[in-house]
Amino acid sequence: MTEPEQIDFNELLGLARDKSVEGRMRLVQIVGDLFFDTDTVLRETERTIMSDILHQLIHDVEMKVRQVLA
Repeated sequence: MTEPEQIDFNELLGLARDKSVEGRMRLVQIVGDLFFDTDTVLRETERTIMSDILHQLIHDVEMKVRQVLA
C-alpha cells in the first residue's frame, strides 16, 4: 500500500497526464490505496469521487489493452 504522506502532488499530476497503460496502472494503484486506506476517514462525497476516478482509469486501461491486442 502507498503511504499517503509519500505521495507527491506533482507525481499524481504527471500520472494523470500520462496516458500510457503503465501510467494509468500506477495511478489506479495510488488512488486505490488512498481509497482503501483504513487510517484515513473519507467523506461520502470523497469516496464517490475516488470511485468515479477508479472506474474511469480502469476503463482507460481496459481500452488500451484491447487496442494492443487487436
